[in-house]
Amino acid sequence: MATKRKRDVPTLGLTGEGGLPSFKKAVQELKNKSQSKIAELTKFAETQYDCSYEVVQILVEEVSGAPLARLQPLISVVDSILKKVGKDYRNHFSERVPDMIRTCQLKSDETVLVWIRRTVKESWRRHELLPAACLDKLEAILAAPAGKLPVEVSLQPPTAAAGVAPADVQRAAQGQPGGLAFSSMPTLPQSAGPPGIPPLRAKQPPLKAPPPAQPAYGAVAPGVAPGAEAAVSFGVSPGMAPFAGLPGLAPSAGSPPVKAPP
Repeated sequence: MATKRKRDVPTLGLTGEGGLPSFKKAVQELKNKSQSKIAELTKFAETQYDCSYEVVQILVEEVSGAPLARLQPLISVVDSILKKVGKDYRNHFSERVPDMIRTCQLKSDETVLVWIRRTVKESWRRHELLPAACLDKLEAILAAPAGKLPVEVSLQPPTAAAGVAPADVQRAAQGQPGGLAFSSMPTLPQSAGPPGIPPLRAKQPPLKAPPPAQPAYGAVAPGVAPGAEAAVSFGVSPGMAPFAGLPGLAPSAGSPPVKAPP
């Protein structure tokens, strides 16, 4: 005679009246993948929908600090809430899950890591439980070997510098053999600035205009008629009598008299 499989019964004692402290205690007591306990936690998260941010915070902190043996049960709770409750929970999880999965990847063995990869690919991506950009980042994190620090992944596709093949950049970003070492990446000279901005130059003092040239002694100014050079040279204007000296002073010996211009 076939016997019926004994069905798990809820044992967490969660009620909506207990609030977040009861939920946190129940999450801390979850040690295995009991479907009844996971369902009860999921139902309680639905009753605490107004506190969805706090519920996500409790789960993320518990997963991040949990030992290896508890990762699968706790991630199963996250998976159940994403599938059966969704809504704001998906938005809050999309902001916190990448860091949570990164900590799981660091302390996982290969068996648990394969299970997490399958959960992300066959559940979260297939049913579109999280944004595509978030899922891309999760898969990039999980591409690293178990226990290895993942390469910091950017949501923007990598761009190759001049003379560098895009495939080499991709392999370097993923830590694969054949990738380009950081030291071999081309660098700009130190004097070069950002594109479109000229390099700075030392500030030079402004140039001063040279003073106007002074006419040489005895030179004829422009506009002076020929023959008046002597008057101009000695400061005598045309039409004026020559300077005969001061009264009572005899002219110096040997000095020719100054003649008036014709």
